[in-house]
Amino acid sequence: MKNISLSCAIIALATSFSLGQQPQGSLTLSVEKSSHRTIYRLNSNDVTAEPLAALSKAIRSRGRDFPIVVLVDTRLSIDTLENARGLIDKAGFAKSEYYVFSVETGKMSKITVGRAMPIPQVAK
Repeated sequence: MKNISLSCAIIALATSFSLGQQPQGSLTLSVEKSSHRTIYRLNSNDVTAEPLAALSKAIRSRGRDFPIVVLVDTRLSIDTLENARGLIDKAGFAKSEYYVFSVETGKMSKITVGRAMPIPQVAK
């Protein structure tokens, strides 16, 4: 129960600080670690079974310029952040911000992500 309360507080905090003036009912995608799996929540609704379908439905109803905040639990791998970014890009959102949050410390940090690019070759 403590983790759920902390997650809700982090979502509220990120939403209030992110993307300047957000329209009422802004979207928040949180990616959380549970004891057995990774859980995807869109505005606190569990969409783990089909996160892309839920995001696609949201963008159809709100438009691609509607802002979305993505929160990723630090107990998950960095690949999880990249997977969440891929979902947001596939759904077509134009305005997104990314945060990682720590359940243990109750803190979060903004992550800046850019376009994917090839890894430079290192001389051997």
